[in-house]
Amino acid sequence: MNLRAPLIKRLIKLAIDEDLQGGDITTELTVLGDVNCEGLIVAREDFTVCGLELIPVIYEVLGWSVECEFLSYDGRRVKAEEILVRLRGNIRHLLSSERIVLNFLQRLSGVATYTREVVSKAGRITVMDTRKTTPGWRLLEKYAVKVGGGRNHRASLGELILVKNNHIDFNEGSLTRTLERVKDGKPPFMPVEVEVRTQAELKEALDFCPDIVMLDNMDDEQIRAALKLVNTKAPDTLVEVSGGITPERFAELEKLGVKYVSIGALTNKATSVDISMRLGEVQ
Repeated sequence: MNLRAPLIKRLIKLAIDEDLQGGDITTELTVLGDVNCEGLIVAREDFTVCGLELIPVIYEVLGWSVECEFLSYDGRRVKAEEILVRLRGNIRHLLSSERIVLNFLQRLSGVATYTREVVSKAGRITVMDTRKTTPGWRLLEKYAVKVGGGRNHRASLGELILVKNNHIDFNEGSLTRTLERVKDGKPPFMPVEVEVRTQAELKEALDFCPDIVMLDNMDDEQIRAALKLVNTKAPDTLVEVSGGITPERFAELEKLGVKYVSIGALTNKATSVDISMRLGEVQ
């Protein structure tokens, strides 16, 4: 992923503006002179690290010259008290940027860690994320999902046609009418996915040979019947299972033949990890 993408730099600029509006008055009053210092970014617990490559971009947006020596890398499982990065620069710059840098690292590492935990229990099932992300953070949180071993679903509404229940309800509850409109107006080569809630909706959807069908909130017996129908009627259509999927269901879903699940919890239930910055030798 391009961590210098405009959307990401815009988010970094927002983080800087909210933390440094009015300056850093405490540092300005207590740290006098232009003194260079070493700053150590340290893990306070075990986790999967993510976001290290964003640190130089943060200092680039700040316009400050800070040297970054990476002692770890994104995707690595680190231990408590392990040093992740050694920073060298003006002590005022290190102190004033501390919380900005740590907030990004803690959040992204939290998503990567939780994703890896979920994926480790998934066996041969591919675990995908959703658009249930923190506003403004989608690109970064989806990057963290990939670092943790998950796969990204669509990042925006323009990447994939995904027909859901509200689209169907607007068309008087007719899935056929909805999909006819999609067929008549969709851009060439644009993939089509259809969310279905019942076997009847699935049969109707398969008449249009969508690229993907999403089985929403179905129990194991419904999924079994749905997979049999897809394999018989539209074997080239991929099947995604979604809606309240937890790792506890993975073993049974794998037995049924499920290959893809999407889980919003990868991003909306992940918690930040504990990381700190310690000042080292004054130079």
